[in-house]
Amino acid sequence: MLPRLAAPDAPRHVSIATRLDEVLFEAGAWFAIDAENRRVPGVSVASLEQGKTLIGSGRVATLVGRLRAGFAVFDVDVEGVMGEAITEHLAAWCRDRGVWHVVRPSGGSSGRHHVFVSTRSVEADLADLVAHTRAAWRVGRTKVDLRRDVRPLSCPHRRSGQTPAVAGDVRAALASLWQLAETMPSPPPAPRRRIARTSQRRRPMRQEVAGEISGREQEARVPRRKRPHRPLEDKWATYLATGRRPAWKRADEPGVDASNSTYELMCTASMVRAGWTHEQAWQAIKAAHPDAMSHARESRQRWTRLVWRDAVASDDTFAPAPTIDTAVWAATQEARARLRACAWRLPVRQRASLLVVAEVVLRRMETAGSLRVPVPERDLVLDTTIRDRATIRRCLRLLGRDVGTLHRDALDVVKKTSTSFEFEIAPSQGEVCEIPPPSFHTPLPSALPGALTLHHWLTLRALPHPTPTTAASLTSRLQRCTSPGATPSAHAVRAQRQVLADLQSLGLARCDAEGGWSRPEHLPLTPSPHVDHASVRAQVAQERAAWRSGHRSRWERERQIAHRELRERHRHWWAALPPAQRRERLRALATRFDASSVGEQSALKRRLRVRDRERGIDCSARREAWWQAHTPQQQQERVDARLQRWHRLSHPEQVAHARAWSEHRREEADGGRDGWSRWGDSTGITPAVTDLSSGRGLPRGRPRTEVRALR
Repeated sequence: MLPRLAAPDAPRHVSIATRLDEVLFEAGAWFAIDAENRRVPGVSVASLEQGKTLIGSGRVATLVGRLRAGFAVFDVDVEGVMGEAITEHLAAWCRDRGVWHVVRPSGGSSGRHHVFVSTRSVEADLADLVAHTRAAWRVGRTKVDLRRDVRPLSCPHRRSGQTPAVAGDVRAALASLWQLAETMPSPPPAPRRRIARTSQRRRPMRQEVAGEISGREQEARVPRRKRPHRPLEDKWATYLATGRRPAWKRADEPGVDASNSTYELMCTASMVRAGWTHEQAWQAIKAAHPDAMSHARESRQRWTRLVWRDAVASDDTFAPAPTIDTAVWAATQEARARLRACAWRLPVRQRASLLVVAEVVLRRMETAGSLRVPVPERDLVLDTTIRDRATIRRCLRLLGRDVGTLHRDALDVVKKTSTSFEFEIAPSQGEVCEIPPPSFHTPLPSALPGALTLHHWLTLRALPHPTPTTAASLTSRLQRCTSPGATPSAHAVRAQRQVLADLQSLGLARCDAEGGWSRPEHLPLTPSPHVDHASVRAQVAQERAAWRSGHRSRWERERQIAHRELRERHRHWWAALPPAQRRERLRALATRFDASSVGEQSALKRRLRVRDRERGIDCSARREAWWQAHTPQQQQERVDARLQRWHRLSHPEQVAHARAWSEHRREEADGGRDGWSRWGDSTGITPAVTDLSSGRGLPRGRPRTEVRALR
């Protein structure tokens, strides 16, 4: 069956011709043409209503659409009496066979007509009818034709600008079309596109209300913002308990409604902001003081319809304008300049993920008013919708190298619930801009439907308002060309136009008659995550719970237990050895370690570090505790011994040992992620040369030339 896009009882301002068009034509298959019957390049038409607003602007003269499967149109392009006769011949053929049809004058000149017909059960005969008509009236192929692309009934002619009226009884034609639609089978589903057209239909944000609800009561609306349940504000809790209205400054102003209904609405709105459900709010109203919420208590149905739904709708549409600290904003703008330079050095396919991760992190800085913010990988998965954490980790490494500093030492494995990696950018080096920073923000990628890609969010963020821009300019701005200043390829521009068309179909972009693109003033989105990403949020919550619990699987838990038992056996074995034997064993191990090469020592330290990490041992804390356990005299003796051993080494050996210890300290500071420092990351951590030269490593008595060589 055909979808009911325009019912017969539609509003009066919708013409019958428009109702016919909505049933006859495919949704989303529109394009604009000029007065010369040529398609206007660069102009995208999302719907019939939106396309009509472009008619008469720029080169747009009218619209062309595509008929749905099961319909076709005879295009009679013959002037005068002969055209009238051919049109009547085709209409009579349809009447004799009971085929639904309507006739519309073309509008170019007399005689030219369009005959819209239903092809049900006669599709095989239409081609023969067209061929017979051409032969009988001796006209060419372009004079009588059967097609599916045609101007809608409600659109004007491309030259005259007039919209010809449909011949005959239009209301009867619409009613018979609806009867035909009831009996026609549904067309086969179209091949699935990347952005499904059904995504335009918003899912109802409603939920059945539990409890004693009459059958006539409307469903209670559920707030889109998900808030944790918390106690009501003190003033409203007192109002429910005692019936005393809270103080309100505007209550004494003239013209302000300070009736009981207004206070009940404010109290209900406070319940919504406190994360209360409809049922929880109603139970609180029923248990309230007799002088509180008296009108609402009289009728749950009326309170739900007039008060609760109004409070939820107001909360859903409330969008406070965020303010940004000017110093933070100036620093993020300089960071974005470094980000663009970093993105140009990557392949085109890898830029989108880097730009999205970076923009989300910079936006977090602007929102928090801080130049250093935590960057948990799972939070970035939720905000960016990039499910591959390896991709996010790669992006953070690139940002830590070229845009700011990635502090891996901020993660404390003992405090998993409150610590994570942190990202920091440098303060602005120039003067702070006196112009107030922008307060118009784009919702995060998680607020978009799941069918949209990262390119859609970047495009939405880059769309200007209100001055439009071209698709080619957006392609360059989004760095989808090969290099800075390069002309975007035709393929890249076409891909960008498709992204813009997808956003336009969702009401997130606008196209004018000149082919310019801009964003609407108000986006039809909420800051809350889209329902399509519920599975990702559930998976992240499960992974986070497993990570914070200390083990990720049964095998990991049993492995940790086995390691713990093994360590206990080692401790008991070591404690059972005589002191002399323990000293001998330590001396033998130290001698064997000193006799090995620098590479062998580094490999051994790496293996021991990995082993300690698997056992949950903090190497830095253990080393500090071991050092503080020595008396000052013992510490000085160890320093002197290291100084003597250092003097006995040759200059290349000194450099090799210092570099090995610097790498060992960096890998420890990286949280045990072996090899990151060797991949060229800038962790922002000072090399361990200073630590060695302070008494625990390099001696202070050597010339400074050796220290410079270690760097």
